[in-house]
Amino acid sequence: MMLRRIKFSRPQITREGMKNWTNSLWIRLIFAFAIVVMIGAMITSLISVLVLYVEEKDVDFRGEFLVEGGPVDNLKAYYESAGTWENVPSVLSGIQSIYQPNDYGIITFSFMDQTGEVVFDAHASEEEMADYRGANFDEIFDIEIEGEVVGQLRVIARYVEGVFFTVDVAGIFGEWLKESWWRLAISGGIVGLLFGILMGRTLTAPLRHLAEAAQAIGSRNLSSRVDVNGSTEVKRLATAFNQMASDLEQAEGLRRNLVADVAHELRTPLTVLQGNLRAILDDVYPLTKTEVAALYDQTRTLSRLVNDLHELSQAEARKLPLRMMPLNMTALVERIALTFSPIAEAQSIQIETQLAASLSVRGDETRIYQVLNNIVKNALNHTPDGGKITLSTWRDEGHVCISIGDTGSGIAVEHLPFVFDRFYRADRSRSRDRGGAGLGLAISKAIIEAHDGRISVQSSGVVGEGTTFTVQLPYIQQQIEKLPEPVIVNGSPSTVQG
Repeated sequence: MMLRRIKFSRPQITREGMKNWTNSLWIRLIFAFAIVVMIGAMITSLISVLVLYVEEKDVDFRGEFLVEGGPVDNLKAYYESAGTWENVPSVLSGIQSIYQPNDYGIITFSFMDQTGEVVFDAHASEEEMADYRGANFDEIFDIEIEGEVVGQLRVIARYVEGVFFTVDVAGIFGEWLKESWWRLAISGGIVGLLFGILMGRTLTAPLRHLAEAAQAIGSRNLSSRVDVNGSTEVKRLATAFNQMASDLEQAEGLRRNLVADVAHELRTPLTVLQGNLRAILDDVYPLTKTEVAALYDQTRTLSRLVNDLHELSQAEARKLPLRMMPLNMTALVERIALTFSPIAEAQSIQIETQLAASLSVRGDETRIYQVLNNIVKNALNHTPDGGKITLSTWRDEGHVCISIGDTGSGIAVEHLPFVFDRFYRADRSRSRDRGGAGLGLAISKAIIEAHDGRISVQSSGVVGEGTTFTVQLPYIQQQIEKLPEPVIVNGSPSTVQG
């Protein structure tokens, strides 16, 4: 039996690997927690030593009058030997002489016997103590003999500001260095490391998931999402990431649909052109004006589609040239109604207007007319004989509203969210000659939004109740008597001056 030697290779630790490791967020969080806890423990221990030192000084100061041989002890011994306070003023004068005023403060005494009579009072006046604005000490000490209070010594001390709290800094730090800091620092560091390991991995886990999802998005997996959990900021980041991924997925879907729709729309006229030209080349069809006219119609269809796409892209990018001027929307809607009245009468359709007084907006007359013209034309196409189309204008706060409603077949509710999408036709059975390529409403929406306006559609989908399109444009307070010179802009009307 042969034994194989297994050779273990030592892991290679490179400078780049160490740099990546130390740059890791969770490693930094561990050290941050450890350092913060360690510093907090050291500061806490220093504060505790400082507080204890100050309290100890305060107790020692009061005890100065209670210690053996102190003022209270001397008075007690005097009374036990004399049995009376008759000559106590001389004793207190001697005590007072010991506590002479100095640069740091003043201490004075007064004494009351067992009857409450003041037999000695050496307290200074307020004028004499005016220079001592620091800490005050005012205490009454009972003189007790066999449990009976036979007199009271009152001590009043005034200090120069700041002297009472003067501390021995060197002594405090010496005590702190000797006893407290290293125990608390080591224990705090250990706790910080453990807590940092736990919290570091927990806090950085959502970020790792975000990084993985971002890599998936970069690999064209646009369905990748992350769980929304963690802190408020991380939740907000995850929500924004998911929204971004959803928008990218939707945009990618729209792009694919756009490419497919454009290819579909171009295929028909190109196929007709190619077939007819081949037939002419093969002498199947004679080269007559009739055939040339048919081919010319197909080129017009192609040209119209290309122009519509170009116009739509310009409007959506807010680069569509606009001739901005004040417009009387009431007059413009009246003109639309007059333009379509002969066509409506031929189809036995009634056009009714409900127009408010002069309502002014700033816009491109040709472009807004194009939008209203397209909507009214759609209404005529979808309204049966005997129906009615209503054009209305009114003012709603800061907007001028124009609505165009019909009594036609309406739009099914499930189609309403897509009415303004490119190449979308609710009725797929409609021909391109009658239904168009499905770009008219998309262009209309882009033009209105380029005017800082809004366009919307309402329909119940019930035949006879029809559809209502509503256009809202910013209102301007201006009486239009004579049309001013137009202002040509490329892009947002917010750049228009005047």
